[in-house]
Amino acid sequence: PLTIERAARRPPGEEAHLAGEVRYGGNVEDEWLGVWLLLELTAAFPALGVTAEDAQDGQLLLIEAAHVLPDWLSPETAGNRVLLRGGHVLLASPEHA
Repeated sequence: PLTIERAARRPPGEEAHLAGEVRYGGNVEDEWLGVWLLLELTAAFPALGVTAEDAQDGQLLLIEAAHVLPDWLSPETAGNRVLLRGGHVLLASPEHA
């Protein structure tokens, strides 16, 4: 099942945001369907920024793209660097993070 809800509380100055969860069990294709839906959502609403993480593995898009990532990116520097926006997968470089 898929759940999406408005974040109940946020610190002053933090943008309003939604949080969601997909429980896909052993079917990894459902996880990728969720990523595709989020990508399509950002294409329809270009100002929307989305992150997607796996509860066990972390940044699943980084894991999938490990063979083409830049040398400066490591598990220690990878946090909060992947964003879905405008129908694209974006990677924030150290200069922009």
